[in-house]
Amino acid sequence: MLDLIEHVDQRSVECLNALTDESWRNALWPGPRDQASLTLVSDDDEELILRVEFSSNVRPRAVKIAGASATHAREDASAPRVVKIFVNAPSLSFENVAKRRAAQVVELDGDDEVELDVTAFENVRVMTFYVESNVGGTARTEIGRIDIKGELSGELRDVSELKPC
Repeated sequence: MLDLIEHVDQRSVECLNALTDESWRNALWPGPRDQASLTLVSDDDEELILRVEFSSNVRPRAVKIAGASATHAREDASAPRVVKIFVNAPSLSFENVAKRRAAQVVELDGDDEVELDVTAFENVRVMTFYVESNVGGTARTEIGRIDIKGELSGELRDVSELKPC
C-alpha cells in the first residue's frame, strides 16, 4: 500500500478548531509529522475537523491517527478517541457534521492502524476526519501523526493533453 499523503493537494487542506493556522501540517505532512515535538492541537474544545483533498481519486485502505508522544504531550490535551471519517463531503462544519452519516466511525485504542471498509472508500477525492472526543476527556485533543495508506483509483492525467471533442 502507498502512503497517500504524497497525493494530497496541500492547497485544499482545511482544519477547523485548530489552535494555530496551518498546524495540520504537523500531523499530516512528511517531515513535520516525523518530529515528535510538532503536533496538531484543538483550540476551544476536544473537537477537530480535518478536510483532506487528494489530487486524484484514491482508495484508502487504512488510517493511523496517533496522539502526541508521551515526552511531548501537553497536559491539557489527549489523543483522539472517536473519529468519524466522511467520504467526498467537501464542506462539513460543526453544525452539520452530526446530521451526516459517516463512511466509518473508528474508536481508537492507542496508535494502532485501523483498516477501512473497502466498500465505503472507493473513488475517494475528499476525506474528512471529525474528532468527536478524546481519550482523557481533556479540554483539547492533540494529534501527533496521521497516516493514510491505500492505492490510486486510476492513473493521474494531465488535463493539458486532452483534446477538444
